Amino acid sequence: MNLETYEKDGRAAYHDLARTIGAIVETVGSADTDYRIQQVQHRAKGVQSLRKKLEARGMLNSEAVEGAVKDLAGCRVILYTNADVARFISQGVIPDNFRVDWDRTKFHYPSAEPTAEDGFISYNYVVQLKEDRLGLPEYVRFADMWCEVQVQTTLDHAWSEMAHDTIYKPPPD
Repeated sequence: MNLETYEKDGRAAYHDLARTIGAIVETVGSADTDYRIQQVQHRAKGVQSLRKKLEARGMLNSEAVEGAVKDLAGCRVILYTNADVARFISQGVIPDNFRVDWDRTKFHYPSAEPTAEDGFISYNYVVQLKEDRLGLPEYVRFADMWCEVQVQTTLDHAWSEMAHDTIYKPPPD
C-alpha cells in the first residue's frame, strides 16, 4: 500500500483495527481487579504525520508503507501506577490475546539523564490479532495488519504527550 491508498482506504481500516484491539484490551482489563486501567486510547496514523515520517526515511514513494511504519494503528493502555503496569505486564495480557512481533516490540526506560525524548517508561508492543480471532468473519479483514500498543502510567502518558508535542510538533518560529 502506498500513501495515496492509505489516505483513500487504509487509514479507515487501521482505525477500525486500533478500535478493535483497544476494545479487546478494555474487555480483558475490566474483568481483572489486579490492576486499574484508567483509559484505553486508539487512533490511526494521520496522513500528514505518515507523509512526514516517510519523507524523513526517504520512503515517500514506497509501495509498502505498512511494512515500513509500525504504528499505522495505535493504542495506548493507560494505567494509574507503576504497580498497575507491572501487574498488567506480568499477567501477559498482550501476548495472551495478540500475536506479538518481538523484533519490533520495544520497551523504553529512562536513561541516567533523561531528555524529553527518552525520559519516560513505555512498553510498546507491535501486535496483530491471533489466528483464532482472524478466523471470525468480523475480524478476517484485519489479517496481515499490525498495531502498536503502548502500555504506560498516567504520568508517563502525560510525559509522552508533552514530548510528542514539543519534539514532533514544535511551535512555529
